[in-house]
Amino acid sequence: MPNSHTPSSPCSTPSIRQPGTFVRSAGVLFALLVVLGGLTACASPQAKTPALLRCPTALKATTSPSKPTVQVSYTEPSLNNTNAPLKTLAKTTIYYDFGDGRVPAQEIPASRPTGGGDIRQTVTIPLTGQDEQAVFICVTATDTEGHESSTIP
Repeated sequence: MPNSHTPSSPCSTPSIRQPGTFVRSAGVLFALLVVLGGLTACASPQAKTPALLRCPTALKATTSPSKPTVQVSYTEPSLNNTNAPLKTLAKTTIYYDFGDGRVPAQEIPASRPTGGGDIRQTVTIPLTGQDEQAVFICVTATDTEGHESSTIP
């Protein structure tokens, strides 16, 4: 899909190509979004702040100072939207989110470029207090060109 966005200034909002490639594994679709253009730091009052990325609230864990870890298990995607085998999976990224935006916890290199590996990781969540805290967990897939999927679950 060609990029039809032409920035009018260095402070223009970057364009995002609509989902073009989908990767499926175990019934979950990953929509790979390609960000076309970088974010530029601008002092202009017209500068837009990028949207806050969050983990969906479907996968919630509870952490505490005595148990700051979460066990995460998933299967890497292995097929694209036309059911063709993947050839360029580079990594998956596990994120945590206390409700104020996702934070990368771990990047896991792809088991192979064609994906399909069963991933099991223990993620340590940095806690800010002494009480139990609810945390949301999500995962993205990234290809060798750096295109990152939307989050799952």
